[in-house]
Parts: sequence; C-alpha cells; structure tokens
Amino acid sequence: MDPRDLADDVAMHEEEDEVSSDDDQDAPALFAGRGPRGLGLGPVPIHAFLQMVAQRRDQEATFATNDQLLTHLRKSGALKTEDVARAMRVCPRPAFVPEAHAHEALRDTPVHLRAHGFNVSAPHMHATCLCALKIQAGHRFLDVGSGCGVLVAAAAVLVGPTGTSVGIDCKEGAVQLGRANVEALAGSSREFAAATGAISFQEHNVFVPSHDLRGKFDRIHVGAACPPRRLAALTKLIGPQGGMIVSPVNSELRLITVAADGVVSQKNLTPVRYSDLVIPSDCDAVEEAVEGERALRARQLCPPPSSFAEDAAAVLGPPAPGSPVSPWSNSSDSDGSVGTPTMARSAPLPCGGRGGGSGGSRDGSLKASGAARPWRGVASWRSSGTDGGGMDGEEEGSGPCPSAWMPSSVRRLLSACGPPATPRAEGGSMGSASSMSSTWAMMDGGREAPPPPVPALDASVLGPPDAELVGQGWSLPVHQAVMRERCEAWRARASSGMSDAGAAVFTAPDSAPRAAAAAFVQYCQSDSLDSVPFDAQGLNHLAAVLHLAIFFGCSRLVGLAEAALAASLQQPASSDFDPVEAAPALLALADDCNLPGLASAAADFCVTHHAQVVGLPGYQGLTRRQADLITQAACAEVARYKAALQEVGDQTRLPEPTR
Repeated sequence: MDPRDLADDVAMHEEEDEVSSDDDQDAPALFAGRGPRGLGLGPVPIHAFLQMVAQRRDQEATFATNDQLLTHLRKSGALKTEDVARAMRVCPRPAFVPEAHAHEALRDTPVHLRAHGFNVSAPHMHATCLCALKIQAGHRFLDVGSGCGVLVAAAAVLVGPTGTSVGIDCKEGAVQLGRANVEALAGSSREFAAATGAISFQEHNVFVPSHDLRGKFDRIHVGAACPPRRLAALTKLIGPQGGMIVSPVNSELRLITVAADGVVSQKNLTPVRYSDLVIPSDCDAVEEAVEGERALRARQLCPPPSSFAEDAAAVLGPPAPGSPVSPWSNSSDSDGSVGTPTMARSAPLPCGGRGGGSGGSRDGSLKASGAARPWRGVASWRSSGTDGGGMDGEEEGSGPCPSAWMPSSVRRLLSACGPPATPRAEGGSMGSASSMSSTWAMMDGGREAPPPPVPALDASVLGPPDAELVGQGWSLPVHQAVMRERCEAWRARASSGMSDAGAAVFTAPDSAPRAAAAAFVQYCQSDSLDSVPFDAQGLNHLAAVLHLAIFFGCSRLVGLAEAALAASLQQPASSDFDPVEAAPALLALADDCNLPGLASAAADFCVTHHAQVVGLPGYQGLTRRQADLITQAACAEVARYKAALQEVGDQTRLPEPTR
C-alpha cells in the first residue's frame, strides 16, 4: 500500500469524525505531529510504515468472538492487566452496540451510531484508559460522555459490589441507551449482576457545577477532547483522597493525577483523535448550576424513614415457637426471637433520593420533619361556608368545615389557589400524571429484590377494632395497639396514668374532615397514602391530613404531606390549579406549621416567579415574617449565582504534562 493511499484513508476518517462533536468518539492518530486538519506526513521509516499497515488491518478485521477481540488487544499491548480483561469479557461490546451495528461490534474500530448522535470508542482505547486508571475495588468511578454505557459497565465490574460507577452524558438518548444496555446485561448475565454494585446514569454537562458530582470520585474517564483551560473543572470532581483522570486533550491522551494534598500532575499517554466535549456558555452553565441546586434542595425534602415494620412487629409480637418467621422480619435467632425487621417500601409520595422506607425508628419529638409545635388549626382552602368535607366519598354527617379549622389569614390565602374543585375520579394511583407522584425518581444501582411487604394492620389481621377515633359527626373504628405504636399522642395518653389512659375513644380536633381522618387511619394501618389530584381540593385534603399528623404526633406522615405539598409547586398551571396562586398560601401554611422544607420551597418559588406573584392578594396578605422569608430566599439565590459565576469563571491551567 502506498503511504499516500493510507494517508488519504485516515484523512477520510478524520473528516468523518469532524462531522460530529459528540462525546464518545475517537480515531487513533497513526501519525504523530499532525495538525487538526491534516496529517503532516514527513519521511516515514519503512518498518514503522509496515507496522502501521498491519495495525490498521488488524483493527478493521472482524473477530468471531469477544474472546478473540480480547486476544488481539493483548497482542497489541492495549490490554495489559487481567482485571481489565475480565471486565471487558463480562461486558462484551456486542451487548452495548445496537442491532443495526452488530456487524461492527467485534472490530477494534469506533462505531458511529448516527441515529443516536454519538460514536462508540474503539476497544483498544477502552482497554488503554481502563488500564491507565488502575481502578480498584470500592472506587467511585465517573464516565464523562458515557454514550452506550460499555465503559460504565466495565468499570462497575472493576469497582465491585462495594464501589459505584456513574455515567453522565449531555444527550438524553445516550443516557437512555446506556441505562437500557446495563439493565439488559444485568438481567441476562448473573456474573455481571453478582460482580457489580451501584450503577447510575445522569443527563448532565460536566462543566455545569453540581453538588452531586463535586468531590465524589476516585477515577474519571472522559470520552471526548477537553480544552486545556477546562481541565481544572474536572479535577474538582476528584474526592479529598485524590485520584486519577484519563482525558483526551487536543491530540493527546493524558493521565491527570490529583494527589491528596491537591497537587496536580499530567502525563501524555498516546496520540489520539477525539471529538470535542460540548462546552456550555458561561451564562448557561451558571443558570443550570443554580437550577440544579434548587432541584437538589427539593430532593432533600424527605420524610423520616419508615418505622412501620418495627411497629408491626411490636403490635403482632414474635411468632409462636415452631411457626414460620413473620414476613415483616428478615432474620430469626436460634431461640425464635424476631431479628431486625425489613422495612416496607414507603408511600409513593415525593421524598427524593432512594425513598424513605429504609430503617429508622420513631421520633416522637417531630424534629425530623421540623414540626416542633402543633398547628393551631386547619381549614378548607375555599372560602368560609363551602363544603369542608373536602374529598369525595364522605358519608352524610361529615358537615362543613368551619373557619376554626384553619387560621383565618391562611384560609383567605388558600381560597385563591384555584377554582372550586370538582369531584375527583375514582381510583388512580399516586404515580398517575394528574396526581401527587414521585417527582424526583433516581436510578437505584442496586438490583436486589424489594423486601416482602408488611401486612396492613387492619381487621383482617387483628380482628374487630377495639377503639374509635371521633370527630364532629363521624367516627372511625381503630385498634388501640396500632394507634399506640403509630401515634405519639395516643401513646402518651396510654402511659400517662390518668383516668382516661385506657379510654377506647380518642377525639380528633374540632371539625376535622372525615376524609382526612380516614386517610390518617389508613396511614397508621399501612404506612401509605392514596393519591390526590393537583387541585385546590386535593391540597386542602393534604393540609387536613398534615394537621392530624401534627396533632397526633406522626412525624413521617408530616414529612410525606409536606413533600407532597411542595411537589405541587413543580406542576404546570391548569384549569384546576395554579402553583403561582398557591405559593404564597403554602408559604403561610408552612410558616404557621413550622415546616422549614415547605417554607423554603414556597419562598424559592416566590423569588423565581416574583413578577407573577407580587400582585396577588395572597402575596399582599403575607405577614412581615413571611415576607422576610422571601427576602432571605432572594439573598440566598444571589449568593448562589455569585458562587456559580466564580466556579465557572475559574479556568486555571494545570501544569504542563510530561511524557
């Protein structure tokens, strides 16, 4: 082959590379010293030329199996360690390449996924990068420009069950493909599922400052060329113990080492040709960073962990000798005593993170949810004199909800949240599009089966009720044992030694709606809440449930209702509900109930939608203290913008690399 023919062939591939500036693409530089557009060929020694011809022939060969491809990588010197070889064997490249490109999956060349808008790097580059990073068990790994997810999966094998592997990409399609590929491999390969721990994917641009990423990783791979002035931003993702980054920079693959004392060094590994990372404008990066912090605060509005399994075990007692272990426990000692309970899944209400149903015990002080003092009253969100029963399905005799149920200042504000609500449709779940649903769903890297559900503590398990909860015009049958375990107020009365300590009747606050009381009893029995619509009627119901939770001392239920009310502010306006009109009302509600999470969410909303809310009667009716909460939120927002500007503007150059 003539050298000029080979040069033309490589130039064609380079032009093809430059069609796209996607995150996961590379083409090896066969000739050192070439510019970005041309090869810059000088005299080439004949042995070097023949070596390059043979290397290109091997790269373009299609191997019959993944093992043959790995053997080729070993012979070429790209695959140097057995742990990386095992990871690439457990995560075969064909499992990550779409069917339309299956014929290219076992070639040592990049695969251009035109339909998805990015390229899959060549296997020899994956092997080179993984070997250079020296990934160990327990490490936290990040793949920037994760594409099809093959490197995220291979790194997950290297970090093992005690580590984490995270892929981020600014393309939604890439994130979806990577996640789907990893889930499919986990479902089809027991070896992969057993060898890996937490794996997750995020749609994010690495140059947008994020608390979720900063200082969280030990090893980082970057799948596209990073400008030298942006390398400092990548080093901020390394944890305080130090770590390593492999990234293309211009036409070189660099190994960047960050020591525990913060000293950074660089080393050039090999010439490469990658497409460029997508660099956002400073303005976009700052705006997205502030929005990301706002979303993070929303995710942190999480109720206390569930204690339902513990409460159920306390109500039902240990199993009789010789009987099977109760389904709400996960272990049994040799003497038959119940071990540590397995927590049931929490109610499908927004709480961020991985849910609130894992471990924990009761906290009767309500400090976990911020509800340190009882609310003085609750009322309908409509004007006085409307039907305060609130929710459909109430029996006759529920009666209207008088003004005493809520402070008058709050009642006036909430009356403007939306038009009079119409009866909601029967059925529906908390996850439906029109109901209070989990807004911040995150991919859980763990693939363990969910724990067995804890049975509801109702008549089917406990027999006929032995007590009742009463209000104006209604009564609900309950079990004293359940209410004592689930409600601090009921438990306090039972242990008070007073004359009514053993009374079988407990009185709810005046004018508490029956529907809210029924939801409260349901929560005590099953640790769950039914869905409610995003409208004034639904929020009125949640506010009434919230009041009962505070009155009876159910801190987790307070947190669930608070999170659901805050989630309503994230919903688009509709004919039934306008979050702009609801925000001042929710701020007043949160201030009166001492709910700092809801107050923060409502105040943030008033700041970001100030031009829309400032003229509303509800806003004008806020107290001085509540207006100060909005002022404080505005000052905090300015501080966040300044911090983001400072971080985005920090483009300190790292020390020059060595070879």
